[in-house]
Amino acid sequence: MIHNKRNNKSRNKIFKNLGNLLILSILIQTSCVKETLYDTDHPEHGKITISTRWDDRGEGIGIPGEHTVRTKHAASEHSHTASLTGTVNSLDELFPAGSHRIHIYNAAENITVSGATATADYAAGEIGWLFTGTENADIEKDKIHHVTVAMRQQVRQLTLIFDVTGDARDRISGVEATLSGAA
Repeated sequence: MIHNKRNNKSRNKIFKNLGNLLILSILIQTSCVKETLYDTDHPEHGKITISTRWDDRGEGIGIPGEHTVRTKHAASEHSHTASLTGTVNSLDELFPAGSHRIHIYNAAENITVSGATATADYAAGEIGWLFTGTENADIEKDKIHHVTVAMRQQVRQLTLIFDVTGDARDRISGVEATLSGAA
């Protein structure tokens, strides 16, 4: 008889513990919430950080203080324009996934930029130093993309030196030159 009571107590304890475990496992399974985790706070879009490289510039020519970036999404009408300073800039805009064309240029004295065309107005005076750069960026959702754009100097100084000999100097009333085919 004593032996049976002990077995019954043991069995009751086991069943009680199994019951508690069953209730606990049911509670854990029903209280779980499935949540998708993202790497950024913009899971449906990408962000762009642009670094500009200014290696291709003439001696004594500084880096412009401000430059303009224009982006254009290849598959939609989404575009963005912003002013940048310095060599590293994070754009505030969120970009849709896909291929984007990035154009960067600086404002230069007596040069206007419209789309992909720059026009110099020599009649207005000396023109400034124009730099441009372009790069493609493949943007993915939920990522920050780092893009480096090499800036190229588009305006160069051309100095022509005439070595006039003899009495030819007295006979020259003016010098006019045309440079063509240089693009």
